[in-house]
Amino acid sequence: MLKELAKVSDLQGPIFRRIMDQINQHAARLGLAQYTTYSRTWEYPWLWLQLQGLKGQDLRVVDVGSEQSPFPWFLAANGFHVAVSDVTPAHWPAWGAARRRLPARISRLIVGPRDLDLPTGSMDIYLSVSVIEHMADKAQALAVAARVLRPGGLLIMTFDVCEAEMGMSFPAWNGRALSMGELDALFRDSAWFERGIAELPWNTEDIVEYLAWHRTTAPHHTYVTGAALVRRNERPWPDSPWMRPFRAARRTGRTVLAVGSWYLRRGIGSLRAAATEPVKSVVRRGEALLTSPRAATLLGEPFFALLGLRRAPIEQTLAAAKRILVVRLDEIGDAAMTTPFLRELPRNAPGAWISLVVKPEVFNLVERCPYVDEVLTFDRNTPLRLGRLRRHGRALRLARRHLWRRRFDLAIVPRWDADHYHAAFVAYFSGARARVAYSEHVTAVRRRLNRGYDRLFTRPLKDDTPRHEVERSLEVLRALGGTVADDRLELWVGPEDEAYADDVLRRHRPAPGDLLVGLGPAGGNSPLKQWPVDRFIELGRRLLAASPARLLVVGGPGEEALGEEMARVLGPPAINLVGRTTLRQMAAVLRRCRLYVGNDAGPMHVAAAVGTPVVAVFGSSCRHRYIPWGEGHTVVGLDLPCGPCFRPDHPDRCGTCIFDRPHCLLDLSVDRVQQAVEAALEQPARSAAGAVPRRGEALR
Repeated sequence: MLKELAKVSDLQGPIFRRIMDQINQHAARLGLAQYTTYSRTWEYPWLWLQLQGLKGQDLRVVDVGSEQSPFPWFLAANGFHVAVSDVTPAHWPAWGAARRRLPARISRLIVGPRDLDLPTGSMDIYLSVSVIEHMADKAQALAVAARVLRPGGLLIMTFDVCEAEMGMSFPAWNGRALSMGELDALFRDSAWFERGIAELPWNTEDIVEYLAWHRTTAPHHTYVTGAALVRRNERPWPDSPWMRPFRAARRTGRTVLAVGSWYLRRGIGSLRAAATEPVKSVVRRGEALLTSPRAATLLGEPFFALLGLRRAPIEQTLAAAKRILVVRLDEIGDAAMTTPFLRELPRNAPGAWISLVVKPEVFNLVERCPYVDEVLTFDRNTPLRLGRLRRHGRALRLARRHLWRRRFDLAIVPRWDADHYHAAFVAYFSGARARVAYSEHVTAVRRRLNRGYDRLFTRPLKDDTPRHEVERSLEVLRALGGTVADDRLELWVGPEDEAYADDVLRRHRPAPGDLLVGLGPAGGNSPLKQWPVDRFIELGRRLLAASPARLLVVGGPGEEALGEEMARVLGPPAINLVGRTTLRQMAAVLRRCRLYVGNDAGPMHVAAAVGTPVVAVFGSSCRHRYIPWGEGHTVVGLDLPCGPCFRPDHPDRCGTCIFDRPHCLLDLSVDRVQQAVEAALEQPARSAAGAVPRRGEALR
């Protein structure tokens, strides 16, 4: 009997890695799935370590829910007599190809959702790899295993474990994972297996570290992995003699019917696809043509001339512009880093009407900006089908309802990186006479993704000099004849936001003199920017041990599990605000902190904008472009040669990791971040906040 939760020390150890390399090499030869990440890199080596001592004994193994898993084929290559099985014949061709390449005893089965139709007591080993969470009736699944196994046979299984009280969650579309207690009860209540396995302890001390690793593999991996090996007891299964031929006939009939109908459906589908593909191709090409920059200008220029929006050319300077549109559709941090630009813009264009367009998620952050006359929103998120055409329609509706009547002289898109947000078309459809943005030729990514966009602007700026994102925006002002008097960040909150922050502190009652530290464990939209949460927890423990402190954990929607995990482990001193604040409320809370420690994400730039010293943990992000702006901040990270800072075009971050694990994050120790935190706390504290800012007064 054995049960165990997955451990990162196993994953990173030489034994598990060597076994996984062997399995992947085997999979490559057979054309099956290979794994370099996900929980399979723990499950397969764990299973082999339990079974390797049994090879050569001609044992019969049934693998349930095989799909294109290489593990049962690896067992067959090592002398086991294996039956692969699934409820769908979709993997039948891959199994056939693998069987032709592997001279071993392996059979293929299409099975029912409730029973395998194998003879009673016909198997020595029942293998189940992450299948039980997909079974609606878990007890029935165990009973099926008990019937198929001979007395004394082995049930060996891996499974997902979800402990809701620990802040874990399991996606509903993936079934239902059991808790440790539910798994123990399942075996305790079974009449067919050794019940003592329920009394064995779980290695819960490994949960936090593994959960943090698991989250780096996919955003929905907010649960852990376990495994168990238990022996079938000697109790005989009550079975009628006539059931054996009935099951054999049903098994054969189901397999023949399922495989035959699958090949028939695939043939019909191929014919249908061949017939419809020309139509789909025409639709795709038509959409690409209609939403191209060339089509926009060919149709737009005559239309805007009819509207009277193409009067005599305007001098492309800020001084000449009386109505200005700014389009900034990217993320929270980008908006925070644009605040110096927004402040300097009216100083260089006194009296001009200024409209700002942002994405809906950012509206709350800039809603009270005193330097613009109105803030509008544009949502680029559309269904995938005809998505670009739908975005075009939304941009035109925004222009018709709000922009054309303003008769803008100048539209500015200050984003330097590739435009994934349709900002160029929003600027063009505004009808502005002069339109300024960075050229499609400033980076290789822009040349590929924004081909032809330069024709949408009257002045594309060709500046590929490495700069911080704050400087990028300010360079646009300089290119338009402006000057920069002050490049500090700032944000604008209201009395209701200040009242919320005061209420948070009042409810959690920090003692006078307690250290307030903000923590941001999330990595924005990239797991390659997220330092493991267990290290934030360890850092929090050390901060609490060093002095009386309260830890304010912040983050946005979708990141709640991180805050719940930190609050669960650290207890009452950790105030979990993840997903519970607006952006302005978060800014007001962070302004009250002595220090902020977090990954390169929106809250880091918000903390810098309200004047809170920041210790920024950088992994795969480009420091030249994204370090917290201003004085008094510290950046902690590893200067690895694979990082974006060492590439000529300085991409914003690594899209994927070239290694099997992100060394830039996982090799960054808690000790190193703690040293940076201690050094930051030794610096003099900034002055306390003054009166509650009104509209027009900024937090700096």
